[in-house]
Amino acid sequence: MAAPAPLAFSELPTALQSGVFDGQENPLTNIYASGIHEITPFLTLTGHRDETTPVVAGLGWRSGLSRIPHHRFEVDAPHCRSTIMPG
Repeated sequence: MAAPAPLAFSELPTALQSGVFDGQENPLTNIYASGIHEITPFLTLTGHRDETTPVVAGLGWRSGLSRIPHHRFEVDAPHCRSTIMPG
C-alpha cells in the first residue's frame, strides 16, 4: 500500500537509490533533467497529467528562418496542438 510523504525534490535521487522511497510523481521534463530516469527502472504513463512545453521565440528570430523551419511553426505546431488537445 502506498504511503505518500513529502520530500524535497533535491533529496529524491538519494531517497530512491537508498530505497527509502520506491516511487515518485513528477513531470517528465523534471524526471529527465534530474537524472531520475537513470535511477528508477520503470515509468508508468497514466495520462492523468497534461505535459506542456511552450515554444517561445522572438519575432526577429522567427522572421529570419528559412522557408522550411518557418513552415514548421506555421503549419506543424498548430497541428501538434490539435492532436494533443482535440476539440
